[in-house]
Amino acid sequence: MAVVLLPKGRLDLIGATKLQQNAERHFLSAKPPHSVWILDLSQIEFVGHAGIRLLVALRRLAQQRNSRFILRHPTAAVRSVLEVALIGELFEVWMGQETTGEDDEIYTLNMSGEDEEKGKVSHLMSNVIESLQSKLSQTPRSPSSTDKS
Repeated sequence: MAVVLLPKGRLDLIGATKLQQNAERHFLSAKPPHSVWILDLSQIEFVGHAGIRLLVALRRLAQQRNSRFILRHPTAAVRSVLEVALIGELFEVWMGQETTGEDDEIYTLNMSGEDEEKGKVSHLMSNVIESLQSKLSQTPRSPSSTDKS
């Protein structure tokens, strides 16, 4: 049986971490193991160094488990990164309508950390505002030019 992961967004540090967690859950936990691992990259808009490292690690792990690791429909941005990093030839790449001939389990994954990042920024801003308010309330006010006695 083949398992297909369809990540969406960016394979930067946050996205690669999320993909790694999902890959471990879906690729490694299956009993019996999946014979084909497919990573559909048709909705990936960016691949950073963490994403490159993860792709290479997943390929190596698939080989160790006697599974095929396929990159399906990589975007132009992904293909460009693979070529520049000189690792494009390491991977089996499907550009068309190739199929494994098996039933596929397909999992769609949102790799963007936008919601998490918004939450972190919001929390950080709240802390900064509270800190400034605290400092302002503790700072003695100097008499202004209008407070003449």
